[in-house]
Amino acid sequence: MTITLLIPSCKIQIDCPGYPERYLVWMPYVQGEEFSLTDGIDTFQLTVETTDITKAYTIKEYKSLANDCICIANSTITSDFFPRILYNSENIGNYAADFVVSFLTPDYEFPNTVQSFQFQDNNGDKIYTYYPYEHNEILSSYDNGYKTFNDVIKIESDTLLSDMLIYQICIAKRIGIIQFKDRFNHKTWSLID
Repeated sequence: MTITLLIPSCKIQIDCPGYPERYLVWMPYVQGEEFSLTDGIDTFQLTVETTDITKAYTIKEYKSLANDCICIANSTITSDFFPRILYNSENIGNYAADFVVSFLTPDYEFPNTVQSFQFQDNNGDKIYTYYPYEHNEILSSYDNGYKTFNDVIKIESDTLLSDMLIYQICIAKRIGIIQFKDRFNHKTWSLID
């Protein structure tokens, strides 16, 4: 009796479309861009240090091992106040994109603590957020004290249930971060330019 073992030896070509532009409205940063946040007294400058967006590409993969394409968008933002803000997104097939905004915080007790806000855009149908930031609102307009912005996601945690340093963030379509609230310094930081 002869047993034949079939091993997949044929690779197929997979055309990956790249990161969808429709989701870049939530992280529209360009490398070298500068903007400022203020609490009304102090102001700090932020610089978009790097941006990386997956363009369309082709891979060859064994047919039985073929996976979905991985398409990401990343921005690294630096400042003299926060050592680093990382803004990342991964496209999830044709139906959604996950976003994570991570603050590397200047926590004196626990230096270089990372605190992240995560949300998911399902092709504009619904925005999901993740624990401990379970409260979110989609606002048609939002005034951050310096300017009114349209199409804003406001994400916050319950300050009684969480001890997160930053407990609220507002992100405007086609603008990016327009405001966040800092529990450690008891300040609200708002975009001014």
